[in-house]
Parts: sequence; structure tokens; C-alpha cells
Amino acid sequence: MNIYEKIQKVRVELKKLPIKMTGDNKFAGYKYFELDDFIKPLNELMEQTKMTAYASFTSETATLTAVNIEKPEEQIVITSPFGTASLKGCHEVQNIGAVETYQRRYLYQALFDIAESDGLNATQGKPEEKPKTAPKTPEKAKDEKPFDVPDNPPKLTLEEALETEIKTKDGIKKIKDLDDEKLRILSECSVGAWAEAAKIVMLESKARKQ
Repeated sequence: MNIYEKIQKVRVELKKLPIKMTGDNKFAGYKYFELDDFIKPLNELMEQTKMTAYASFTSETATLTAVNIEKPEEQIVITSPFGTASLKGCHEVQNIGAVETYQRRYLYQALFDIAESDGLNATQGKPEEKPKTAPKTPEKAKDEKPFDVPDNPPKLTLEEALETEIKTKDGIKKIKDLDDEKLRILSECSVGAWAEAAKIVMLESKARKQ
């Protein structure tokens, strides 16, 4: 098989596997793949098909190269603009590592057609529903959320999202400076760059604690 046939075979076989999406955006009501959800079965299928794929990065571009192990000269290359992050308390290598993790996920999904729900489309055209809940006391309503998450956050780059200022009960703070609980709420209740920025900051916070 040539490299195109091998990639197509991996795509088909991967679709047959019961891979569970562990990412959950509760606001938009959809599940999504984390890198760990599919990387192990994907590597096993590539080994069986005698092909491999590896990621590489420059300051401007993220690249995924698929190689036919039986004929190494047969390669397919896909690229994506390389994002940036500036996380509080993290040195440069940690910031780069956080972005690379997300870039790898999207590149593998693009090459092997690993489809999931469209997070942006999931929120479009939905009528606003009023929750049918019992009246809350002022104290309970006040403490339910540490800040308000708008239904339609602006379209931003990842770097712009990290610098976005949000009004919380503790004052105005940038996304990259929020604590773990606020980041969790933002990652679950928002979409687009805000949600991705929150996930990256949580990932780096978890790495620092290990």
C-alpha cells in the first residue's frame, strides 16, 4: 500500500473502535476528544499498517508528517499556524509545551479525520431557555458562580484570550490569572478561544503541582 492507502485504512479502522470522548463542554452540550483519548489506538493502527506520523514545530508553524515505513520517501505533510501562550508562573518551555499539546491534537484529528461536534455550531440558533428551577435566596444566587460567562464570547486568538479581563467577585482578572475553580467553570461554560485558554492554563497549573 502507498501512504494514501495506509492513511485511509487507519481512518476506517479507527472509526470502528469504541473510542470515548472525555472532553465535555456542558454549556454548548457537546463532547470532544482529548489527545489521550485516541493517541494509543491510533499508534497501534499505524504500527499494524507500517506507517508513522510525527509532529514538529517552528515559531510560526506546527507540522505533522505521515511516513510510509516501507517506503520512507512517501510522505504527507500538513501544517497549521503555531499559536502562543503566556501563562502566569510558567517559564517559556512550559508555555510552548502547552500549546504544542493542543496543536498535536488538532493536527492528528485533521490527518486522520477524527471528527467531533462543532463547538461553534452547537451554540448557534439555539433559543434561550429559561431554567425551570425554584426561586433562589439572594445568598445562594450570589454564590452560585464566581463570575458571569457571556453566551457569545468574542472571536479571539488564543493569545488574546489569555489576556482577556473578566469581572469576578474578587475583582477584574485576566483568564491566565484565574484560580482552578474559575478556570474549570470557564472551560465548561464557554466556547472557542476562552474555553481553550482556560484548558491550557489548567493544564499548566496541574503540571506545576506534580
